[in-house]
Amino acid sequence: MPLLTVSVAPAADRVVVRLAGEADLSTRPLLDQGLADAAAEGDPIEVDLGAVRFFDASCLGALGVFRARLSASGRTCRLVGVPPRTRRIIDLAGLGDLLAS
Repeated sequence: MPLLTVSVAPAADRVVVRLAGEADLSTRPLLDQGLADAAAEGDPIEVDLGAVRFFDASCLGALGVFRARLSASGRTCRLVGVPPRTRRIIDLAGLGDLLAS
């Protein structure tokens, strides 16, 4: 069983990227590919972290770079289903604006 699964599912009004498992340096390439696939599908992009058990700084960096790339072209990304422990590191990194209310 892979440490991280990433699925991309276009919806009527957004593209949803769902992560499940452990998002760390060893699985960052999967995250990067999933985000790239989502960007190719449409806008806005929603990243669902509800099934993430572990989320490290390398993947947080990937989300920050992704957000900057999207923002530069007027596109948006938000995070949903964020566990409290992951929400805290997102806030500490100054990426709290990615969090859906």
